[in-house]
Amino acid sequence: MSSTRASPPHTGNQPSAEKEAATTDSSQPTVFRKSDFSFHPDFSDIVNLILTGSQQDEIGKAVAQLEERFEYGRRVLQDLPGLHYVKEEQEAILSNETAMLEAKKKQLAEYLSLPPFAS
Repeated sequence: MSSTRASPPHTGNQPSAEKEAATTDSSQPTVFRKSDFSFHPDFSDIVNLILTGSQQDEIGKAVAQLEERFEYGRRVLQDLPGLHYVKEEQEAILSNETAMLEAKKKQLAEYLSLPPFAS
């Protein structure tokens, strides 16, 4: 089951309601792209707008888009499962789940070796 969550567009054309729906659907796993957390191009755009003496409204729009991307990043990070566990707790959970998986695999192999399933 693979699902990707749409990142906010670089141009800011997507309505806020659609962005909110894309990030708050708790039934979907949180998947994001590395570019969702790459803000350097946005900073560069803002600096270039300032250096070229662009209109204040253009600069304001660029800053607002950057703020939207920051907010999106915050929401993605808050939605990450297991974020409230420390590393040791995550490792213990992983170890327990791995042991349970191995036990289930052995159990399945035993069942498959029984007469109704044996070849």
